[in-house]
Amino acid sequence: DPAAYGEAFAEVYDEWYHDISDTDAAVAALVALSGGGKLLELGVGTGRIAIPLAREGAHVEGIDASPAMLAQLAAKPGGALVRTHCADMAELPLAGLFEVVFVAFNTFFNLTTEAAQRRCLDRVASILEPGGLFVIEAFVPAEPGTAATTEHDEQTRRRGADVVRSVSRHDPVTQTVSGVHFQTTPGGDTTE
Repeated sequence: DPAAYGEAFAEVYDEWYHDISDTDAAVAALVALSGGGKLLELGVGTGRIAIPLAREGAHVEGIDASPAMLAQLAAKPGGALVRTHCADMAELPLAGLFEVVFVAFNTFFNLTTEAAQRRCLDRVASILEPGGLFVIEAFVPAEPGTAATTEHDEQTRRRGADVVRSVSRHDPVTQTVSGVHFQTTPGGDTTE
């Protein structure tokens, strides 16, 4: 379900991931690449990139499968500057042409099958202006066998009174990252 992640984490996304990458640098690069043309963000989420782009005067649209993420975006100052669409980015049911279509910080990998990725890429190609650009910001794992290679990543965060432990694993052979979130309530109940 493309909306599942957003529905589960919309209320804490900004708190947990506000500094996941250099937003100011991304906005500056996208403004320069667009040349004043229209931009479309795939997996716009809470608007971490889209709202600052719109504040810079860019015409920005965003697509996300999660109504909860889009509600968070709309409730923010400047959220009304971004035209949003609630839909699966693999299907990309939009008309019109864009100078730049972009997807920030690993969001493209929420398309977990080659077929879904191909559908998305085909649709992106069909809505780009001639000479337009598709920009993907993506996690690039370290080379296997190097000191920087991390097979497992664990993080613990709070969600209200609950504790959420996230564990992810990179498989260098299949080039996949998988993960799970465990949420423990003050009463000791754990959900996955």
